[in-house]
Amino acid sequence: IMLQWKDHLILDLKDLISWMVESPCTSVCDIDPKNGLCKGCRRTKDEIFGWLRYSDADKKRILLTINRRKIENT
Repeated sequence: IMLQWKDHLILDLKDLISWMVESPCTSVCDIDPKNGLCKGCRRTKDEIFGWLRYSDADKKRILLTINRRKIENT
């Protein structure tokens, strides 16, 4: 999909998507009541609901936090 303004090509949507930090969602959306984390992606509710608003830097920080959570719970 190409994004255009008047006669000018702004960008190709596939290029925009490749720049974005991918969501860690695994489609296993179930919050563990013991620790408040999603059983699939290991994010908190706030991290899940805020994902689309977060900057790439914030998303990368969350991804590092998720990895730490996985290591701590193995």
